[in-house]
Amino acid sequence: TRAFDDKGRQIIAVSRGLLSRIQAETKNFVSDLRDATELDGDLATALEAIATRHSGEVEVRAEFAAPPPLLPGGSIHHLRMIARESVTNALKHAAATQVVIHVEVQSGRLLLQIKDNGRGFDVGAETLGKSGHFGCVGMRERARKIGAQVAWHSAPGRGTTVEVILPLAPE
Repeated sequence: TRAFDDKGRQIIAVSRGLLSRIQAETKNFVSDLRDATELDGDLATALEAIATRHSGEVEVRAEFAAPPPLLPGGSIHHLRMIARESVTNALKHAAATQVVIHVEVQSGRLLLQIKDNGRGFDVGAETLGKSGHFGCVGMRERARKIGAQVAWHSAPGRGTTVEVILPLAPE
Protein backbone atom coordinates (compact mmCIF):
# COMPACT_ATOMS: atom_id res chain seq x y z
CA THR A 1 0.00 0.00 0.00
CA ARG A 2 2.97 2.33 0.49
CA ALA A 3 3.74 2.28 -3.26
CA PHE A 4 0.07 3.05 -3.91
CA ASP A 5 0.20 6.00 -1.47
CA ASP A 6 3.37 7.37 -3.12
CA LYS A 7 1.82 7.00 -6.58
CA GLY A 8 -1.36 8.72 -5.36
CA ARG A 9 0.65 11.62 -3.94
CA GLN A 10 2.54 11.91 -7.22
CA ILE A 11 -0.69 11.99 -9.22
CA ILE A 12 -2.11 14.67 -6.92
CA ALA A 13 1.06 16.77 -7.21
CA VAL A 14 1.05 16.58 -11.02
CA SER A 15 -2.69 17.37 -11.08
CA ARG A 16 -2.17 20.41 -8.85
CA GLY A 17 0.61 21.68 -11.12
CA LEU A 18 -1.58 21.25 -14.18
CA LEU A 19 -4.53 22.92 -12.47
CA SER A 20 -2.30 25.85 -11.45
CA ARG A 21 -1.17 26.26 -15.06
CA ILE A 22 -4.76 26.11 -16.36
CA GLN A 23 -5.80 28.74 -13.81
CA ALA A 24 -2.94 31.03 -14.89
CA GLU A 25 -3.84 30.59 -18.57
CA THR A 26 -7.51 31.32 -17.80
CA LYS A 27 -6.55 34.49 -15.91
CA ASN A 28 -4.44 35.60 -18.88
CA PHE A 29 -7.31 34.89 -21.26
CA VAL A 30 -9.82 36.85 -19.16
CA SER A 31 -7.28 39.66 -18.73
CA ASP A 32 -6.99 39.87 -22.51
CA LEU A 33 -10.76 40.24 -22.79
CA ARG A 34 -10.89 42.97 -20.16
CA ASP A 35 -7.77 44.98 -20.96
CA ALA A 36 -8.48 46.33 -24.43
CA THR A 37 -5.99 49.18 -23.93
CA GLU A 38 -3.09 46.74 -24.41
CA LEU A 39 -4.53 45.70 -27.78
CA ASP A 40 -4.96 49.25 -29.01
CA GLY A 41 -2.06 51.44 -29.96
CA ASP A 42 1.39 50.32 -30.91
CA LEU A 43 3.87 47.63 -29.96
CA ALA A 44 5.86 49.97 -27.71
CA THR A 45 2.78 50.73 -25.61
CA ALA A 46 1.90 47.03 -25.32
CA LEU A 47 5.42 46.01 -24.25
CA GLU A 48 5.82 48.92 -21.83
CA ALA A 49 2.57 47.79 -20.17
CA ILE A 50 4.14 44.37 -19.52
CA ALA A 51 7.22 45.97 -17.97
CA THR A 52 5.08 48.27 -15.82
CA ARG A 53 2.91 45.36 -14.63
CA HIS A 54 5.97 43.69 -13.06
CA SER A 55 7.75 46.77 -11.71
CA GLY A 56 8.20 46.42 -7.99
CA GLU A 57 8.66 42.63 -8.17
CA VAL A 58 11.92 42.71 -10.11
CA GLU A 59 13.54 44.97 -12.70
CA VAL A 60 11.61 44.56 -15.96
CA ARG A 61 12.16 47.18 -18.64
CA ALA A 62 11.33 47.67 -22.29
CA GLU A 63 13.89 49.29 -24.57
CA PHE A 64 13.61 50.29 -28.20
CA ALA A 65 16.49 50.95 -30.61
CA ALA A 66 14.01 53.18 -32.48
CA PRO A 67 10.22 53.56 -32.41
CA PRO A 68 8.79 50.22 -33.62
CA PRO A 69 6.97 50.29 -36.97
CA LEU A 70 3.20 50.20 -37.13
CA LEU A 71 1.97 46.62 -37.14
CA PRO A 72 -1.42 44.96 -37.56
CA GLY A 73 -3.35 44.50 -34.31
CA GLY A 74 -3.04 40.71 -34.53
CA SER A 75 0.74 40.91 -34.76
CA ILE A 76 0.91 43.26 -31.78
CA HIS A 77 -1.33 40.91 -29.80
CA HIS A 78 0.78 37.82 -30.48
CA LEU A 79 4.11 39.60 -29.88
CA ARG A 80 2.74 40.96 -26.60
CA MET A 81 1.57 37.51 -25.51
CA ILE A 82 4.96 35.97 -26.37
CA ALA A 83 6.72 38.70 -24.38
CA ARG A 84 4.33 38.30 -21.45
CA GLU A 85 4.80 34.51 -21.36
CA SER A 86 8.58 34.97 -21.56
CA VAL A 87 8.59 37.43 -18.66
CA THR A 88 6.30 35.16 -16.63
CA ASN A 89 8.59 32.18 -17.26
CA ALA A 90 11.68 34.21 -16.31
CA LEU A 91 10.12 35.23 -13.00
CA LYS A 92 8.32 32.00 -12.14
CA HIS A 93 10.73 29.30 -13.33
CA ALA A 94 14.13 30.98 -13.70
CA ALA A 95 14.12 33.18 -10.57
CA ALA A 96 15.34 36.11 -12.69
CA THR A 97 15.95 39.45 -11.00
CA GLN A 98 16.22 41.40 -14.27
CA VAL A 99 14.35 41.10 -17.57
CA VAL A 100 14.88 43.32 -20.61
CA ILE A 101 12.38 43.43 -23.48
CA HIS A 102 14.38 44.74 -26.44
CA VAL A 103 13.01 45.74 -29.87
CA GLU A 104 14.87 46.79 -32.98
CA VAL A 105 14.46 46.67 -36.74
CA GLN A 106 17.26 45.32 -38.91
CA SER A 107 17.34 44.26 -42.56
CA GLY A 108 13.55 44.49 -42.99
CA ARG A 109 12.84 42.40 -39.89
CA LEU A 110 11.55 43.25 -36.44
CA LEU A 111 13.66 41.66 -33.73
CA LEU A 112 12.03 41.17 -30.32
CA GLN A 113 14.26 39.80 -27.58
CA ILE A 114 13.29 39.02 -24.01
CA LYS A 115 16.52 38.59 -22.03
CA ASP A 116 16.70 37.48 -18.40
CA ASN A 117 19.44 36.82 -15.88
CA GLY A 118 17.74 33.73 -14.45
CA ARG A 119 19.02 30.21 -13.97
CA GLY A 120 18.65 29.22 -17.63
CA PHE A 121 17.68 25.78 -18.90
CA ASP A 122 18.37 23.07 -21.45
CA VAL A 123 16.62 24.43 -24.55
CA GLY A 124 16.53 21.11 -26.40
CA ALA A 125 14.82 19.29 -23.55
CA GLU A 126 12.44 21.99 -22.36
CA THR A 127 10.88 23.81 -25.33
CA LEU A 128 9.17 20.94 -27.13
CA GLY A 129 6.10 20.59 -24.92
CA LYS A 130 6.60 18.34 -21.93
CA SER A 131 3.40 17.12 -20.32
CA GLY A 132 1.78 20.04 -18.50
CA HIS A 133 4.16 22.64 -19.99
CA PHE A 134 2.48 24.58 -22.77
CA GLY A 135 4.26 27.95 -22.68
CA CYS A 136 6.95 27.36 -25.30
CA VAL A 137 4.58 25.44 -27.56
CA GLY A 138 2.11 28.34 -27.33
CA MET A 139 4.82 30.89 -28.14
CA ARG A 140 5.91 28.83 -31.14
CA GLU A 141 2.30 28.67 -32.37
CA ARG A 142 1.76 32.42 -31.87
CA ALA A 143 4.92 33.18 -33.84
CA ARG A 144 3.81 30.85 -36.64
CA LYS A 145 0.43 32.64 -36.87
CA ILE A 146 2.11 35.96 -37.68
CA GLY A 147 4.85 34.53 -39.93
CA ALA A 148 7.61 34.96 -37.35
CA GLN A 149 10.26 32.63 -35.98
CA VAL A 150 10.93 32.13 -32.26
CA ALA A 151 14.08 30.69 -30.73
CA TRP A 152 15.40 30.20 -27.22
CA HIS A 153 19.05 30.80 -26.35
CA SER A 154 19.95 29.51 -22.92
CA ALA A 155 22.08 27.18 -20.88
CA PRO A 156 21.80 26.15 -17.23
CA GLY A 157 23.12 28.96 -15.03
CA ARG A 158 23.42 31.47 -17.90
CA GLY A 159 20.04 33.19 -18.27
CA THR A 160 17.75 32.99 -21.27
CA THR A 161 17.03 35.05 -24.36
CA VAL A 162 13.79 34.45 -26.23
CA GLU A 163 14.19 35.82 -29.74
CA VAL A 164 11.34 36.52 -32.15
CA ILE A 165 12.09 37.55 -35.74
CA LEU A 166 9.17 38.99 -37.70
CA PRO A 167 9.70 39.80 -41.40
CA LEU A 168 8.24 43.23 -42.18
CA ALA A 169 6.25 44.02 -45.29
CA PRO A 170 8.16 46.31 -47.67
CA GLU A 171 7.05 49.92 -47.31
